[in-house]
Formats: sequence, C-alpha cells, structure tokens
Amino acid sequence: MVDTNTLSLVLTGIGIIIALAYYTLTVRNQNRTRQAQLFMQLYETYRSQEFRKLQMLISRHEYIDFEDFWGKFGADVNHDAWSTWLTVAAYFNGIGVLVKKKLISIDLVEELLSNVITRRWRKMGPILVEYRETMATDHVRKHE
Repeated sequence: MVDTNTLSLVLTGIGIIIALAYYTLTVRNQNRTRQAQLFMQLYETYRSQEFRKLQMLISRHEYIDFEDFWGKFGADVNHDAWSTWLTVAAYFNGIGVLVKKKLISIDLVEELLSNVITRRWRKMGPILVEYRETMATDHVRKHE
C-alpha cells in the first residue's frame, strides 16, 4: 500500500516534469515565432521597391576585374554606386551573421532567398573578397 507522503511526492514530481515540459515547449515555440518575425522583417526589406532598385543597379554594373570595377564604381570615383554596393552587401552579410549565430533559420533563408543570394554572390563576391584583401593589406601597411 502507498502512503500519502509517497503519493504526494510522486504527484509533485509528475507535476514538475509536466511543468518543465510545458515550459520547454513554450520557449521553443516563442523562439521559432521570434525567428519567423525577424526573418519576415528582413524579407520585407528584400521585397521593398527601394532595395530591388539597388539590386537592379548592381546587376547592370559591367566590369572586367577588380581594378576595372574600382575605377568605375569605387568609393573615390562613384560614391552613389559604391554606397549601393555597401548597402546590398551589408544586408546579405547581416543575414549571414544571423544564420551563423542561429538567430534565424537557414531553412527559411534557403527557401525564400537562396536564389537571389546565389546570384548576388556571383556578381558581388569576387569584388567584395578582393576589396577585403586590399583593405586588409592597406591596414597592415599603415601600421608597419
């Protein structure tokens, strides 16, 4: 026969387990909801007419290599074009950081943005990589 103290302890334990499970599911659901809300805010920026225009401007830029690009669209010669590049690059870089930190789901990004990210990277990637290398080299030279 089970005494009332044992029964009370068992029921308390079961209640704690149920409460913990409920709390865990609630927190998980809240995190998924926050991720979805954050992603939709990012997606609204992506869908905006202003951001689309910036992407279209970049897609029209023609150049052979980094030197040609920098001579036509670099910060010193074409401030508007360079500003456009920085804006679009910063947007996609921000998405990458959020995915890396697991603040948004890579599945959401893959399903809704992978095509445009791939296209933008093909266009912008080599220039941005070369720019970073150039800036890093210049920074080292300044501090030698």
